[in-house]
Amino acid sequence: MKPEHNYLLSIEHYPEGIALFREELSTDGKLKDFILIEVNEPWERLTGLSQKQVIGKKASDILSEIDFPVENWISLCEKAWLNKTYLRFEHFFRTIDRWFEITSFYDQSNVLVCIFREITDLDKEHDLMSPTIIEKDVKDLKLTDIIDKPALQSLINDFYNLTKIRISLLDIEGKVLVSTGDEEICRRFHHKHPKTAMHCQESNTQLTRDISEGTFKAYKCKNNLWDIATPVVIEGKTLGNLFLGQFFYDDEPINYEFFRAQARQYGFDEQEYIVCLEQVPRYSRDIVQSALTFVSNLAKMISAMGFSSIKLTRSLEERNRYLREMRESRERLTATLHSIGDGVISTDKNGFITNLNPMAEKITGWKASEVKGKMINEVFSLRDEKSNISFNYQITGVLNGKGIHNFASSILLVDRNDIAKPIDGSIAPIQDQYGKRIGAVIVFRDQSMNRAITRDLRIMKSSIESSINAIAMIDLNGMITFFNTAALRLWGYEKKEEVLRRPIRYFWGKDFEKFQVLNKLRENGAYFGELAGRKKDGSFFDVQVSATLVTNEDDQPVCIMGSFVDITEQKQAEKTLAEEAIRRRILIEQSRDGIVVMDQEGGVFEANQRFADMLGYTMDEIYRLHVWEWDALFTREQLLSQTQLVSEAGDHFETKHRRKDGSIINVEISSNAAVFDGKKLIFCVCHDITHRKKMEEELRRERTLLRTLIDNLPDAVYVKDRETRKLLANPADLENMGLKREEEVLGKTDFEVFPQEVAKQFYKDDMFVLNNRKSIINREERLVRPSGEERFLLSSKIPLFDEKGEAIGLIGIGHDITEQRKANERVNYLSFHDSLTGLYNRVYLEEEIKRLDTDRQLPIGIIMVDINRLKLINDAYGHPMGDQLLKTSSSVLKDVCRKEDIIARWGGDEFVIFLPKTSVKEIEAIKKRIIEQCKRTQVCSIPLSMAIGFSVKTRADQDIMKVFKEAEDNMYQNKLIESRSSRNTFLLTLKSALQKKNDISDEHIAYLQNLAQIFGETVNLTGTDLDCFVLLVTFHDIGNIASPDELLNKTSPLTKEEQSIIQRHSEIGYRIARNIDELSGIAYAILSQHENWDGSGYPQGLKGEEIPLLSRLNAIITAYDTMTRKNKFNQRGGVCPKARALKELKRCAGKQFDPELVNLFIEMINNLPE
Repeated sequence: MKPEHNYLLSIEHYPEGIALFREELSTDGKLKDFILIEVNEPWERLTGLSQKQVIGKKASDILSEIDFPVENWISLCEKAWLNKTYLRFEHFFRTIDRWFEITSFYDQSNVLVCIFREITDLDKEHDLMSPTIIEKDVKDLKLTDIIDKPALQSLINDFYNLTKIRISLLDIEGKVLVSTGDEEICRRFHHKHPKTAMHCQESNTQLTRDISEGTFKAYKCKNNLWDIATPVVIEGKTLGNLFLGQFFYDDEPINYEFFRAQARQYGFDEQEYIVCLEQVPRYSRDIVQSALTFVSNLAKMISAMGFSSIKLTRSLEERNRYLREMRESRERLTATLHSIGDGVISTDKNGFITNLNPMAEKITGWKASEVKGKMINEVFSLRDEKSNISFNYQITGVLNGKGIHNFASSILLVDRNDIAKPIDGSIAPIQDQYGKRIGAVIVFRDQSMNRAITRDLRIMKSSIESSINAIAMIDLNGMITFFNTAALRLWGYEKKEEVLRRPIRYFWGKDFEKFQVLNKLRENGAYFGELAGRKKDGSFFDVQVSATLVTNEDDQPVCIMGSFVDITEQKQAEKTLAEEAIRRRILIEQSRDGIVVMDQEGGVFEANQRFADMLGYTMDEIYRLHVWEWDALFTREQLLSQTQLVSEAGDHFETKHRRKDGSIINVEISSNAAVFDGKKLIFCVCHDITHRKKMEEELRRERTLLRTLIDNLPDAVYVKDRETRKLLANPADLENMGLKREEEVLGKTDFEVFPQEVAKQFYKDDMFVLNNRKSIINREERLVRPSGEERFLLSSKIPLFDEKGEAIGLIGIGHDITEQRKANERVNYLSFHDSLTGLYNRVYLEEEIKRLDTDRQLPIGIIMVDINRLKLINDAYGHPMGDQLLKTSSSVLKDVCRKEDIIARWGGDEFVIFLPKTSVKEIEAIKKRIIEQCKRTQVCSIPLSMAIGFSVKTRADQDIMKVFKEAEDNMYQNKLIESRSSRNTFLLTLKSALQKKNDISDEHIAYLQNLAQIFGETVNLTGTDLDCFVLLVTFHDIGNIASPDELLNKTSPLTKEEQSIIQRHSEIGYRIARNIDELSGIAYAILSQHENWDGSGYPQGLKGEEIPLLSRLNAIITAYDTMTRKNKFNQRGGVCPKARALKELKRCAGKQFDPELVNLFIEMINNLPE
């Protein structure tokens, strides 16, 4: 029977409301809530809640509905359990408008019993409203126990508003209880830094020690501000301190240097720190003294209030202790009446019933609540068993003063249902302390059971005699006093006279067993075991003995009664089973696996040593364990559920076991269930697979590592099965197939991915590897991707074998060599071709000359070509334009020559055309076509010009190299003949291009040349110098040929980078002029044309007469011309008048221009006719 069922029998008749609770624990074992398991009828009536509403529900859900303080109650119940005490308190339930006294305690089975007593009608003036007060000595008293913080905070706030003086109350540990706050310097700085904050804490605790009651201590805190403290003392113990501060006296100077140093030391903003320092209040000593008086009185008031509170608390505690003892006495009496086995009914002096205990309710059939106030004769009806006469007059007699009356043995009680029950007992008067009768009490016991026992004894004796089990009784001297018929048969006797009054030892096979049984009976009062019996004929048999020491009502032994069963056959069977069990046990113990047998509750029924060793326990410890104490994978609930599901068919699974030392092992379990002795047992064979799991994990890691390595290899890696289906493909292989995901190709063959001709070649190689079990290493394969892109792989295919050596597939590795092939082809191409023009190079031509210098190729012609003005183009326009000249020239040669002609760049600006089987006439025709094509071709607006020479080998005995030399000589001769004409043409081309770029007409050039002639003569230039000056005026800006048009034509200011590009034209012009004979004499003058008289010019920074004369003269003419000629730079402002231009020259004399030459030029211009 469950504990709550036992309680149900006792609480349903209890007059007070009773509720039983079971604990609900959290996962960490802490008390979380209570579950209602039973309530009685008075509880339902008091609370208005029925059993159906509450049974099985949480206390927090149910009791909160009637305004019960559940959370506080749970916490107090936990303390009551720890301290093994009762918990009693009173509470007003607002929802039902009732007062209750609730008593809670734990019984021995840890069921929480709660008694609800309604006290609404009692005087509540002296009742407690909280759990029984805990006595608190002064040594345990804290300041928070005696002060009203809100009231005290309001008081010091009012004081601060009147005086602006800050007050704080701190306990002895330095914790602030009430305060008007701290000064700005403390809040913003001192409390923020750990060091200065520690200063504050030390000042609040250490500096305030040993201040006597009624005194105060003024001190500067460690942050150098004034504080004043006075203690709060209760019965000689300091509980805290009242503080006044922080401030300065108005008559003391402030040590600013100290605070500045402190700001620097702790990293404060010095300026803001001093501003906050200025805000610290300054008080006169009189004001401080007045404030001290207030604080001192406040401390005394707090101390006095605290002392009064303690005295009041102690007085209340004493009174409450008295009330508590009274209640406990009453409850003990009530509990006694409700727990005794006798029925008890009490009446008042007039015979009206005042109380029935539960046993009286049970015997009479009446509820206490139904009979209170009724006459005793209406409920308690006595009658004589033999005469059926009423005996209620005996109750009346006791009430009338006839003393105590005992009931006769023949008295019957007629209960509520008219059932007569034999009873015994008595009725006695109840008297007060003065001997006055105030009622009567009836104490009685139902004798129905005793009479039934007597009847049962007679039946039992008959049953024993006729029992099929052998039963005997022996007196304390070991003599047989009773032997039933079955015992006679068991021992082989026919008559009882043969055994009665004979010593029991004659019927045992071994004397020492007699003493063994007697000792057990003396110690335990009972014996159960197996002995060897001796029959009448002297033979022995195995007997199972169940003996009991029979005692009387005084618990004194009177005899021994034993029951005997012949177990000879059973013992033989057990012996056979034991031998089988030994054999099986040996097999179990020799097993390399752990074996454990569990019952349905998860407890260990049997286990072998290997199982104990696996978990690190001793065998004794193993038998005390449950499965959830070693299984680390499943919860207790899951494991219990699983034990119910295990069948005879069994199961196989993996789990984790926790060893005694906390380490975890992996276990493979084979389990099945069987029924043994009526109980379901679960057999488990546990195989430690920790090492295997570790190996599997290592293999998994290695496989992951290998797969990661394969997936990150730049080479294509794949695995195929025997049917050449893909089993693995890394990203590089997927890219070759034009796929994104590996799943798209798994299980497919190459015929489903690649073009048929490619797939056929792959399949042929795959089958060679699989059928011949040989590898293919580094074979070049051509692959065409689905996009049509052609790739080349250096492929290796290696067969894979199973444990029998059979080829089950292959692994392939393909290294993409497409780019390498292209690079090789490029290298091969460049080894025989010129990288700039794409023509054959000298190496190739020399090899071809050797190959083709045969009789069959006669006549063999060789044309040698030299590109004119390549260096000039490079200097004027840069090497990119020179490269363009070479490429244009090569294009002309390829367009003019035949397909079978070999054209090669011999080196620099020279080309060679090798013409097998070509006559002189044919060569002259080719030469003519080259010249005509050059005339139609321009580079940088300059006609293409080539020097051409050729020679022909007509006989076999001619040396081809001499023919080659002859062609080269003819080319140089042609270059000399054409040179003069070519130079003149080139110079005119340059002049035309320069005029076009500068937007200058031939007429204006003539004007400038005339002006230069006059100016040169003015400064006494003659002969060559004068000619050079005129030439300089014409070609001084020749370097602009290479300048970008967009910069030359830009009218807005140039950037620094653009200026740098434009300024390079003087150097470019210098390089062009130096390479043209007609201009070489003015090359340096062109380089120096932008040098300034004061040294601020470029590119060399020449100064004064370091600048060539022609450059100085040209600078003046050029500047004057630019100002007076309409051009892109003066389109908005118009052409500058002569006078203004001359004035500007005069202004820049000595800075930009030679001042003396400027004066001569001005004078010359002024003298010229208009």
